[in-house]
Amino acid sequence: MWNESVSVCLRSYSVGHIDCSIQDLNSSWRFTGFYGNPAHHLRKFSWDLLRRLSGLGSYQNEPWLIGGDFNEIKCQGEKK
Repeated sequence: MWNESVSVCLRSYSVGHIDCSIQDLNSSWRFTGFYGNPAHHLRKFSWDLLRRLSGLGSYQNEPWLIGGDFNEIKCQGEKK
């Protein structure tokens, strides 16, 4: 069930992300769904994309939630 007072605006998308702004009566914020490239030698491009997205003008003052699969290993214990 969708609340009509909530507006979602798609800002950009690619094979590795979807970026949108969400507004309701009291607030606005940004959501980015993200999939980091699983190939280690290409992952730099995924991080570059997030850097570019972070620098987008009007978004800089909005809260930003990023979720998804970054395909990064924090410590060797995560590897199987």
